[in-house]
Amino acid sequence: MTGTALTVTLVVVVIAIAVYVLRRRPRVGAHDDEAKPSDARLLARILVSEIKLYHGREIAAARQSRDIYRRLQTDIERARQMFDAQFDPTRINGHDYFYEALVEILADGDATRLGDDGKIN
Repeated sequence: MTGTALTVTLVVVVIAIAVYVLRRRPRVGAHDDEAKPSDARLLARILVSEIKLYHGREIAAARQSRDIYRRLQTDIERARQMFDAQFDPTRINGHDYFYEALVEILADGDATRLGDDGKIN
């Protein structure tokens, strides 16, 4: 097995485990006091890492032209919906863990690489 194939296999296994664990617990909603930030951060990072895994070359070009969101909008919004289905955005300490993962993982720490001065819908 090549290094790339092994990496892809490991990422798929990690995603499957995370999805299994997160599906076993109820959605954090209006009756919960507070979502666990570590769970929210983990899911956000997994979802964004999956986008990076499948669109690595496109992300490299989009970083240079500073239009990551425009190029990957469909995948980013799909991942955002999956994140929001697990975590009520208003209940996780006011942090946007999904956006933070986008900046850190896809934009390599530079929010302006997302496009529109780092703002997304």
